[in-house]
Formats: sequence, C-alpha cells, structure tokens
Amino acid sequence: MLKITFLPDKKNIKADKGTTILEAMERAGISIDTPCGGKGICGKCKILVTKGINPITSIEEKFLSEEEIRKGFRLACQAKLFKDSIIEIPSEIRLDFKRVFSSNSKGDIHRTKNNFSLESNLKKVFLDLQKPSLDDQRSDWERIKDG
Repeated sequence: MLKITFLPDKKNIKADKGTTILEAMERAGISIDTPCGGKGICGKCKILVTKGINPITSIEEKFLSEEEIRKGFRLACQAKLFKDSIIEIPSEIRLDFKRVFSSNSKGDIHRTKNNFSLESNLKKVFLDLQKPSLDDQRSDWERIKDG
C-alpha cells in the first residue's frame, strides 16, 4: 500500500500501486472538474505532483506544455501511483456543491458523492385522462386541471 498526501487539504490515504490519481482523489472525497469523466480527452484535470509518479503518458503530452511537465503537472485521470506521493490540487479545478448545482455548473456531477438530502414539497400524481375528441376539444392544460 502506498501513502498518498493531498495538498492543501493535508489528507492522507492509502492506495494500491497502479491506482490513478483521480481514483485516489475520489476515495479521499476530493471532487474535481472532469468534463470527460476521466477518459483523458479534455485535459482539465491538471494536478501538481511533488513526489512520486510514473513516467508521463502520450495522452498527457498532448494536453500539457513542456513547462507544465517540467514543473510536475499531470492529468489526474492518466497518472498512476507507484510510490508514496504528494499531490497538490489547484483550487480552480476543484468542485464544490455550490458551484456544481448552480445554473452555471461545470464539471461532471455524476462523479461527485451523492450523500446529500433533497427535500421538496413536490409530489407525483398520476392522472387518467380521456383523449381529445371532436366532442371534447379542451386544451391539454384544461384536461389536466380537470383531472
């Protein structure tokens, strides 16, 4: 088992060798912007690895500049863990529920943890309505209100 530290949260988790950084982040409860769902086709999940990572992949070479690679940036969905690592997650790629559920949401909300409650005074009502006919030409809305 590897020891992985996420900064600036200072969260430590254990992970198996070969786990992607994105999988480790999900296990740690850290959600980031992954519009492609972790398929390696958008390049949005840039993180900074300060210690311990495998060689860069060809997919990462497409999305990262030479300077970013030299500084230690990687794509969380592509980089795999093989040593104890320290990973810094930039604030601009983090998702929080306020941003995810706002009208200008960004990111993949299907990858976030769904451990929140939603209480509403809406209820489902099933109606059995008669179809329109030449004898009854009310609008759909009128039929629903009457039903």
